[in-house]
Amino acid sequence: MNRDVVLIGAGKIARGYVGQLFSAEGWRVTYVHHRMEFVRGLRNRGYYTLYQHDHDGGCKTLRMEGYDVLCSVEEREAYLDALARAQYAGVVTFPGAFDGIAADLAAAVRLRMERGVEEPLAILLCVNTVDPAEFFYNRISEYLDESARAYFDRHVGLVETLVTRLCSTPSPEQLLEDPYAVSTSDTPILEVDREAFLPGHSYPEFFLLGENVPGKLVKKIWCGNLEHCCLAYYGQYFGHGYVHEAARDPYVRRCTYYAGQEANRAVAAAYGFSPEEMAFDVPAKWQRSMKGLVPDPLTRVGADPVRKLGKNDRFIGPALLSLQQGNLPVFIAKGAACGFYFHNPEDAGARTVQAHIQERGIGSAIQTFCGLDPAHPQEGLLYQLILSAYEELSQFDPAAG
Repeated sequence: MNRDVVLIGAGKIARGYVGQLFSAEGWRVTYVHHRMEFVRGLRNRGYYTLYQHDHDGGCKTLRMEGYDVLCSVEEREAYLDALARAQYAGVVTFPGAFDGIAADLAAAVRLRMERGVEEPLAILLCVNTVDPAEFFYNRISEYLDESARAYFDRHVGLVETLVTRLCSTPSPEQLLEDPYAVSTSDTPILEVDREAFLPGHSYPEFFLLGENVPGKLVKKIWCGNLEHCCLAYYGQYFGHGYVHEAARDPYVRRCTYYAGQEANRAVAAAYGFSPEEMAFDVPAKWQRSMKGLVPDPLTRVGADPVRKLGKNDRFIGPALLSLQQGNLPVFIAKGAACGFYFHNPEDAGARTVQAHIQERGIGSAIQTFCGLDPAHPQEGLLYQLILSAYEELSQFDPAAG
């Protein structure tokens, strides 16, 4: 069986995490990107630098070589051929690209069927969304006829994963040396859904074959990623630029902690996690965040508020779940309200949210981006919580006239 891996996406997580782990075990990795300019640059350079930080403050420099890189637009035939030959594929990109990637994966399924490929394909879903396997199964199936869907069911597994390595932008000085460099933590494993694999795969040693990974993914996004994004939105509102700066602010830290507790209670009750499964070493976690061993800009963590403030994402998902259980998600709502103040001129999503607020007001923005219906009992209550928190955070002074 071949040892080919095609990663759809060539960003920090693809190059700094998934691709690095596969490469370290001798797999042949192909990165896929939609912009030919990026592809030419990474291909012609022939390597990229990975700055890998450990928890003790050490940093190891790795020179990553021996990869291929393809453009999904201008080199589509070669891209689909690579997918047709691979044992593993990975979706390592943002949700805005999911529909197009589903169409590409369907084309690759048809090509594998036409060639009579019997070896299974595992598609690793290395994404920060809830229920990605269901989404991709439904989308890919829409592009397939009956015979191709039958082949898809027999030969392709959609494997949810837990992305737990921090991947960030290196320092300006490091980027001057290598514009494709990535700064990362040193997480050595990738947890994958054991139940999603079809028979016949060879597993890399870095795989942690986990149980209930779909539930753990909900916990990661609606609890862990919620806290991370709360740090970004609370932190930027109170004048900070990096995660470690926000974590050092006692008020930001306290509000983020309580938002996480609201989410933890809701997710544990809904998905059957025990207190032990939800527990984590809170002081140690905050101390790591405050160290800033891998400096992480809040503009990166909070990027794309259109997605992160969405109805099934890290704020609104656990907040509605909490309300369904009869609890008020006060701190989650305030974190979302801070998200409506999030600004970054280079972030198209942030510009979209701020333009909407300027043109149509915060009430319309909450309905539009959070998908909340003020007439619905629970959604209306969450709408009011976010609106009230936004107003409380505003600079409005009724005495100023």
